[in-house]
Amino acid sequence: MDLVKLKRGLIEQIYDELRERVVNLILKPGTRINIPELEEEFEVSPTPIKGALKKLSERGLVVDRFGAGYFVDTLSTKKMEEIYSIRKIFESHALETSISLFPKEILRQLQKEFTSLFDESDQEKMHYEFYRLDQTVHLGVINYSENQTLKNFYYQIYDFVKIAQHSYRLERVGLIKQIETHLSIVEAIIEGDLARSKELTENHIVEVRGLVVKALMSNGQFWVSH
Repeated sequence: MDLVKLKRGLIEQIYDELRERVVNLILKPGTRINIPELEEEFEVSPTPIKGALKKLSERGLVVDRFGAGYFVDTLSTKKMEEIYSIRKIFESHALETSISLFPKEILRQLQKEFTSLFDESDQEKMHYEFYRLDQTVHLGVINYSENQTLKNFYYQIYDFVKIAQHSYRLERVGLIKQIETHLSIVEAIIEGDLARSKELTENHIVEVRGLVVKALMSNGQFWVSH
């Protein structure tokens, strides 16, 4: 029994590490997973490595090409259109509950932090901090919905959202526009204006979906923040 628990623990640890590498593009789309290298790195047998890869394939992050091995999944425009369409539905529905449960003190702190980015001169830091705050807003909308089923489904697609954010790079003007959008969303939630918060959130997700699809169609390049 202890060996079974140990094996499951190893699988979870390796899964978490590989998932982070995929989401943060340390392992880029299309990359073949080198199992012997991972065995050496983690100092384990192939069993927990394959267990972790099986979990990643169930989440759609890697693909098992039988006979050829495991590969990090690629992002098609069709797949991203589908994911962002589902994301729009989930966040809009979640707002119906979370708008009254999202703590006001957290929202006001987000207002302050978003506003402070207008004066940030370091483009890289501005970019990094914006996406950190962006994640806090969107995951807050989901988490404070108190709908566990919705959360479970949402988190299955959110890894792809994080990967997709690397497909386009906003310059300062674009970042300022997105900061203003998020400030408007946060303000609408604070005011309890459900219709406006839904409209702003849905329009924002549609706009970002367009940026992602355009980027993938034009060159398929990915940017990595350091």
